[in-house]
Amino acid sequence: MEAKAALVKIASTGFWASAVSYAVFWIADAMRPGFTARYISVHVFLLSAILLGVWGGFEKHRERPLMLWMLAIGLGILVAVVGWSIGEGFEEYRVLVSMIGLFVPSICLALLRSTLR
Repeated sequence: MEAKAALVKIASTGFWASAVSYAVFWIADAMRPGFTARYISVHVFLLSAILLGVWGGFEKHRERPLMLWMLAIGLGILVAVVGWSIGEGFEEYRVLVSMIGLFVPSICLALLRSTLR
């Protein structure tokens, strides 16, 4: 149980550090264009915040599979809608890309749950 608490604490700390760094660097780049973007994309911090948040939530709520599945389905719907909205360049593959986006979060959750039992 202590190892789980330590993992959740590490994920939480990493999440907040990444989220605050993203906000600070994004504001700095908005105030002075190129301040951050010249050297590193601020979205790296956003990506790490998302990944650490998902990892922390997965570790924290591992005993609640219904909640995890609802999150995966909701995220899949969101990805499918975004994929459809910005997928004009995909033309005939637009439906395929949206369907893949719909199912990828659920497949990833199933793989994570099977390997971490």
